[in-house]
Amino acid sequence: MKALDSHKTESIEEVAAECIGQGSIVFSDKANTYNLSDYVESHVTEKSSNQTTATTLKWVHVTIANAKRTLLGIYRIINAKYLQLTWTNFVTN
Repeated sequence: MKALDSHKTESIEEVAAECIGQGSIVFSDKANTYNLSDYVESHVTEKSSNQTTATTLKWVHVTIANAKRTLLGIYRIINAKYLQLTWTNFVTN
């Protein structure tokens, strides 16, 4: 997971170039704000219908909900400047 400064094409593609391996296969929505084909082996897009959302994306929603619960329960006062720190950065700061 990576926090973005914006949802503009440049921000998304910068993170893709940095974080996704060239041989990766990426599944995403049909958003037209980015094109990951230059950064990965295969970029599969699918427009979500109610059925797709209920079946295919069910576990994505469960994972996001669990992450939100964990952050709210344990780290209620998390500051944005700490979101991208790695464990090494955290220990040394």
